[in-house]
Amino acid sequence: MSVNGHRRELDLEPARTLADVLAADGVPVGCSDGTCGACTVLVGDDAVRSCMMLGVQCQDVAVRTAEALPGERCGPAAPDPDAARCGSCLPGLVVLAMGALENDPSIAGDSASTTTL
Repeated sequence: MSVNGHRRELDLEPARTLADVLAADGVPVGCSDGTCGACTVLVGDDAVRSCMMLGVQCQDVAVRTAEALPGERCGPAAPDPDAARCGSCLPGLVVLAMGALENDPSIAGDSASTTTL
């Protein structure tokens, strides 16, 4: 697979999740059941929750994480099981928005009509 533009050769156990594979790349895991979205990555052009996908499903596929985005990074997911309140889901939400904008730039709307607070 390719992760953030870097080719990787991996020997994976069939049951290993993509989130486990990407943990070294800074992909946070909050809930491990797909609820919080903290582990959202782009697989090809699709935003997926990496805790709900197997790593072996990404053979010969480009994967992009929040680490591929410019700017500062959020810290790793808090060990708190209620991680949705700690802000650890922010990287996943940004990746989700990035994928949506790449697939349909018109959803950004007219920048002249937006208000900055």
